[in-house]
Amino acid sequence: MSAGRDDGTRPDGLLEPGAPGRRAAEELDARARRILRAVVRGYAETGEPVASLTLARQPGIDLSAASVRAVLADLEALGYLDKPHTSAGRIPTEKGYRLYVDALVRLQPVGARERDVIDARYDPARGVEPADDLLARTPALLHALTRLAGVASPPDADEPVRTVEFVRLREDRVLAVCVTRGGAVRNRLLQIDFAIDQPELDRASRYLAERLREGEGGTLGALREALLAELATERARADEAARRALELGARALEPEPDRPGLVLEGGASLVQEPTLADVEQVRRTMRALEEKQRIASLLARAAEAGELMLFIGRETGIEGADALAVVASPYGGAGTVLGAIGVIGPARMAYGRVIPIVEYTARALSRVLGE
Repeated sequence: MSAGRDDGTRPDGLLEPGAPGRRAAEELDARARRILRAVVRGYAETGEPVASLTLARQPGIDLSAASVRAVLADLEALGYLDKPHTSAGRIPTEKGYRLYVDALVRLQPVGARERDVIDARYDPARGVEPADDLLARTPALLHALTRLAGVASPPDADEPVRTVEFVRLREDRVLAVCVTRGGAVRNRLLQIDFAIDQPELDRASRYLAERLREGEGGTLGALREALLAELATERARADEAARRALELGARALEPEPDRPGLVLEGGASLVQEPTLADVEQVRRTMRALEEKQRIASLLARAAEAGELMLFIGRETGIEGADALAVVASPYGGAGTVLGAIGVIGPARMAYGRVIPIVEYTARALSRVLGE
């Protein structure tokens, strides 16, 4: 599920619906679709059930309150709407939200203020910034723009390698700098027990670059295995410079046990959401946000699909998340998808505004990583 234009919208403002969305939309006539859209948008704005009289007064509905009530009853019978109280209006069900985001939502162009904030955050003129740092700050940016919980998954720890370089600090210390194809930078301080100068370290970097060009390894882990295997050969034992380059490279590519995992920012703001405000719902929401592994798996699905995805209520697979939704969009660099960013919020979130902001932010992050 993705949008086509750079501002996050199709020319008509709608998302491209998938086959299930088209089939569900065909089940409803034009006036039922208009009323379902109006109920979802009205509930998103107020958090209160939407009454037939309110709908009848809206521009574009062109129906009496009695006719609106009849359509609402049909939508309820089909499972798209629910009536929480006997005398109340209607609210969308999970099925209603799914049809809305698949076939009825009208996306809004990202506002000028939001674009300026996002573009400034990922401006290459700010100078080179490690990919991990850029990513760690992205959830806070999404939270500030949407008032929803922002979330980001880090790149795979075993992604393809672009370069490995060494910098001499003092006699027994060398800084190893590994840059992945996605732009992530891994710095590692190596303590050595042999004398080596910067020109020899430069030769070691070139030696590893040849191995990368020849296709040895590829990912961090595979390259390290290839270097260790070569260290055990007669050639490496006979060539002191090659042995040192291989040894330094293998040590530079050792796994990072303290690598940061899923980053989440702004979860506490969800308890201020009216539809999540009762004590039991607050507990369920907080428990859901603690399901980091499950949230990470949802972001991984968007990364694997290579397009924006939405998970509503039980679709998340998170216990207690019936009233929540996750919007996730992939990011990458140099043509490679590295992970995904997104937001977690109430199912009644303003999808028309939130989806373009998440997509625009993912593209801006990808652009600076690619550079």
